[in-house]
Amino acid sequence: MSSKIINTVRTFRWQQWLVVSLFLLFAGFTVFKAVDMTREAIYWKAHRDEAIRGWMSVGYVAHSYRVQPDELYLALGLPDKQPDKRPLRKIAHMQHRSMDEIRAALQGTIIHARSPAASATSATPRTKSRSMGAAMSLIDQLLAAFLLYGQPALFGLIVIAAIGAPLPVNLMLVAAGSFVEQGEMKLWLVVIVASTASVLGDQIGYGLARWGGRRLVARISRTLGGEDKIKKAEALAKRWGGPGIFFSRWLVTSLGPWLNVTSGIAEYPWRRFIIWAVLGDVLWVVLYVMLGYIFSDRVQAIAEVLGYLAWIILGLIAAGILGWKLMQYLRTQNLVNA
Repeated sequence: MSSKIINTVRTFRWQQWLVVSLFLLFAGFTVFKAVDMTREAIYWKAHRDEAIRGWMSVGYVAHSYRVQPDELYLALGLPDKQPDKRPLRKIAHMQHRSMDEIRAALQGTIIHARSPAASATSATPRTKSRSMGAAMSLIDQLLAAFLLYGQPALFGLIVIAAIGAPLPVNLMLVAAGSFVEQGEMKLWLVVIVASTASVLGDQIGYGLARWGGRRLVARISRTLGGEDKIKKAEALAKRWGGPGIFFSRWLVTSLGPWLNVTSGIAEYPWRRFIIWAVLGDVLWVVLYVMLGYIFSDRVQAIAEVLGYLAWIILGLIAAGILGWKLMQYLRTQNLVNA
C-alpha cells in the first residue's frame, strides 16, 4: 500500500504539489493557533485580573477586580452617588490626565482594598505589545461608544459588520452580556436589538449582491470566459447554501458577509435565506451574550480565546477541504494504475 502511495506521489504535477503545500500550511497554522489558545486559556485560569483598558467603566473595573466601586470613584475624585457609565478614557480626558495616571490610581486603590493574601497571589495584568496598539485603540473606541450610547451603538455596529466591515462585534456581544449581568442592560432588549441588526445587515448584503453584484459578475464572466464556472458555483450554493448560511452566522462569523454575497449572486431563494439567517443570527447573539454573562468579569480574556478559536475553525475547514481533494486525487490515481 505504501509503495502505491509513493508511486502516486511521484506522478504529482505542480497543481497537486500546490494542494499539498497549502494543506501543510493550513494544518501548521491551525496547530499554531491551537497552541496559542491553550496558552491563553492556561494564563487566564491562573491570573484572573484583566489589564485596565480605556473602554472600561469604573463599575466594570470594580466588578472585574471584585472591589467596591465607591473606593474607585473616590480614587478618581468622582461622586459615588450614582453609577458613572463613562469609559475611563473619557474620564481621563475630562480630568486632563493620561490613561497611565488613571490606571495607576485605580491599581493602587485595588491593592489597598484587597486583603494581603489576595494581593500577594494576584499577578500584574499583562499589557499588549506596541505592534497591536492601533488595532486595540480602535476596539477601545468602539467599546467606549457602546458603553456611552448603549443599544443604538450596538445596533449600528452590528449592521455595518453584517454588511462586510471587519468590526469586533463578537467582543461587543460579550461585553453586552457582561453589562447585562451587572444590571446595566436588559437581556431581552440586547438580544432583540442585536438579532434585528444582524438580520438587517445580512439582508442588505444579500440584496446588494443579488440585484447589483450579479450584473457585474456576469459581465466579468462573459469577458473572461468563465460563465460555466459561474453556473456551477450557483448550483453549489443553491444545494448547500442553507447549512452554510446557518453555520457562518455563529460558528465562523467572519465568513458570514461572504456567504451573504455569494448567496445573493447565486440567487439563493430569499425566503430560505432569511430563515437560515434568522436562526443562525439569534443563536449567535444568544451564545455570545450568555458567554459574556457567565464570564462577566473577564470580557477581554474570553474574547481573545474566542478569537483564537475562530482562526482554528477556519484553519480546520481549509485543511479539511484540501485534504479531501488530495485524498480524492490519490484514489483516482490508484484506480487508474490498477
